Amino acid sequence: MKSFIIVFLLTIPLLVLAQSNNNLPPKKNYKKATVTLTSFEKIECSSLVIYSDSLTFIESNTGLSRTVLMTEVGSIRVRKGNNALSMAICGAGIFAGGAIANFTYIPAILGFAGGGAVIGSLIGLAIPKTRSYRINY
Repeated sequence: MKSFIIVFLLTIPLLVLAQSNNNLPPKKNYKKATVTLTSFEKIECSSLVIYSDSLTFIESNTGLSRTVLMTEVGSIRVRKGNNALSMAICGAGIFAGGAIANFTYIPAILGFAGGGAVIGSLIGLAIPKTRSYRINY
C-alpha cells in the first residue's frame, strides 16, 4: 500500500506538467518544419517563424508565404540536426563486436570499429532528427 501511495504521489507532478499549454519550441526560427493544423492538414514549410499568437512560413510545395493563427495549429514538427553521432557509435559497436568474434589482433578490431563508425555516421547523416510539439490537440 505504501508503494502505491508513493507511485501515485510521484505521478501527480507529471500529470500537471502534461496539462501546460506552453508547449512551444524553444527556438523561434527554423529552416524546415512540418505544421499540422487542427483540421489535420499537413504543411511542409521552410523559414518558419514562431510568434506568441501566430506562425509565419513559406509553403514548400507552392513557395507562397502564409500566416496561421496559433489557435489553428495542431502540432509543429521541426528538424533538429541528424543522427550521425548515435549511428557512428552503433556502427562502431556492431563492427567491433563482429571483429572480436573473428580476430584477436587488437589493431584489426580497432580498424573494424573505425570503419563501422564511418559507415554508421554516413548513414546517420541521411536520417534527420526531429522533435514534435503538440499545440492544440
